[in-house]
Amino acid sequence: MNPLFTDSEPSFNLSDFSAIGLRPQTPRESLNDSPASYKSGQHPIPAISGACVNGTLEFIEKQTHKHTKMKAYLTITTMAAALAVATLTPQRASAADPSAPAVAMPDIVAAAASKPELSTLVTAIKAAELVTVLQGQGPFTVFAPTNAAFKKLPAGQLEDLLKPENRMKLAKILKGHVIKGRVKASDVKAGEVKTLDGEEVEIAVQNGKVSYGNATVIATDMSTANGIIHEIDTVVVED
Repeated sequence: MNPLFTDSEPSFNLSDFSAIGLRPQTPRESLNDSPASYKSGQHPIPAISGACVNGTLEFIEKQTHKHTKMKAYLTITTMAAALAVATLTPQRASAADPSAPAVAMPDIVAAAASKPELSTLVTAIKAAELVTVLQGQGPFTVFAPTNAAFKKLPAGQLEDLLKPENRMKLAKILKGHVIKGRVKASDVKAGEVKTLDGEEVEIAVQNGKVSYGNATVIATDMSTANGIIHEIDTVVVED
């Protein structure tokens, strides 16, 4: 193996020796040429001329120069490929990046609209023209009747309340389910609270359960941008 190159690099072939004026021995010739034969003069050691040495050095220099150029080419090619990959690869935003835009929380109306069990309430809010009120700064705490709660109303009452001529009556009923402030379930205290319609509703806490008027709280703490929502199982209607 040529000592100038590593195992992975090209070595000299027979034509390379011919180029510098030397003929390599064949395996048979190598086996027959013993030290004794050289001593006896049967196979005199060939003399190497100065031109041959110069040719050999020139050949080695060319091969070394070619090898150096190849290494430089491969290095530049590898660097260019790495740069291309780094440029084309999208950078992932860090979860802890403070410059990343914050995801806005929905307001009360949008949050209620995202819950299938509150679809009837959202329809009622729109019919009562309370969307703007419940999208206001607040904060508000809403005791939201579920679809099942509205089904408990006497037959035909909900359909009647949704009529345009009954908008004020419906708005008063819905405002009776809203109080000012952001009251979490853990902060609820027994007593009377004033609602947006100016009336008072009693909140009771017994055996770990919270009741709002004649309704029971069945789901709590849906946080929104301008308040909080607790779901109840009954529509609270004044007698």
